[in-house]
Amino acid sequence: MDEEPIIKLGTSDSSQSSRRVVRLDDVKKNRTPKLADSMRKFKTPGVRIVEEQESTPPQQDEPFVMQEQTRRKNFEGKSIGYNIDEIMQHDVYDPCAIEKEWGGKTKTLPFGWISLFSTLIIAALVYIGYLVFTSEHKEAQIVQQQNTTLRFNEMEESDARAVVTAIDQTVKAYLAASSIEEKLRYVRYPDVIKARMMHHYHTRPITPLKAVTTTGYEPLTLGGKTFWRVIAPLDDVTGEALLIEQIEKDQVKIDWESHVYYQPMAWDNYINEKPSRPIAFRLKTKPTNRYLMEFADESRWCCYELTEKDSSKTLYGYVARNSQAHASIHNSYLAGKRTFILRLQASKALKSPDSVVIDKYISNDIHRIDPPTTIED
Repeated sequence: MDEEPIIKLGTSDSSQSSRRVVRLDDVKKNRTPKLADSMRKFKTPGVRIVEEQESTPPQQDEPFVMQEQTRRKNFEGKSIGYNIDEIMQHDVYDPCAIEKEWGGKTKTLPFGWISLFSTLIIAALVYIGYLVFTSEHKEAQIVQQQNTTLRFNEMEESDARAVVTAIDQTVKAYLAASSIEEKLRYVRYPDVIKARMMHHYHTRPITPLKAVTTTGYEPLTLGGKTFWRVIAPLDDVTGEALLIEQIEKDQVKIDWESHVYYQPMAWDNYINEKPSRPIAFRLKTKPTNRYLMEFADESRWCCYELTEKDSSKTLYGYVARNSQAHASIHNSYLAGKRTFILRLQASKALKSPDSVVIDKYISNDIHRIDPPTTIED
């Protein structure tokens, strides 16, 4: 039996353009009865029909529409790079705005941490200051004890005993005195101090005090003279600080002015009245830059802020620059002195009502070495 040829139907190809194309419809029409009977007899079809697939014409490209992309979230810690959407669609995205938004964000420390760090720093500074202060205070006490021991060692035992006895007896008698005449027996320069005592106690009563054994002996040398700074305890809590000049080994005198912090006039009254006469005050002094009105020339004047321990009011004292008084105040201030006895000259004609002239430097402490010449000096 002859096998029937396989008729393959396909599309035309450029390499087989001369081959005749046989279509399925023609095969069915021309098939002979013999061929049909043969196919039915053997029931094995030998013809495989491959249908031609018609090629579809190529479709034209449709226009591509870019979908709008959602804006990327800013990432803190890195500068933003622009994607293609942001670059192409500049009317939708503003790169400058994106960069500004990133740059405007700052990372802040929580307030609680800031408060904690601040508290720790302040506590550390306070503790360091306390250590420094206590160290300096202990050092000063040690130096004082050494000076006292040295001074007593230089003296004969009998002389040292005589000084201690004289100081203790004089202090107790002075504090227990109930009148000016009685107090004058134990003070320095009684003839000059009498007028000041009368002025001071005119508005203040004399209150007798009972002191116990004098303590805290501290030797000083002031103006070539020997002094002792002592404490006269009145009870377990309070006491009187006194400056005592040693005249002889068994004779001492108390500096009354520094004990009562004598002022010829109440500071507030002086500021209000502005008396034209010169008056000396014990004042806390601090240099400051305040140059105006009559004292605008800084090359001529040096300004100091003047305050009194029992008042909140302030005056500004001007001393002639490069004068002896200016040199004494300046050098003493550099040495750590803050309280001075200064003589002031006020005038109601000054355009600056809170200004005075410092016309004399007397002392760089609350005590004076030499006696005053007048009641207001």
